[in-house]
Amino acid sequence: MRIRLPGGTLKMKVYRKLRERERARRIPVLKLGSLYFSWWSNRPRPLNDSPTTIPTDLRQRLDGPKKPSSGGCA
Repeated sequence: MRIRLPGGTLKMKVYRKLRERERARRIPVLKLGSLYFSWWSNRPRPLNDSPTTIPTDLRQRLDGPKKPSSGGCA
């Protein structure tokens, strides 16, 4: 399903219908239950754009606790 808005298009899909750019989070994507809402802006972006940034606190929760490094010399 797609809703056209002045700044772009809001799309609602299931995971198997997502495009590679949506799966890689190169565009804004919000997951609610089993549905994915993605925002396709009308503003042109480079083809090799990087994924949207993940906030530091969320990245730390996803990566898990840091392992302590050994304090010895090499």
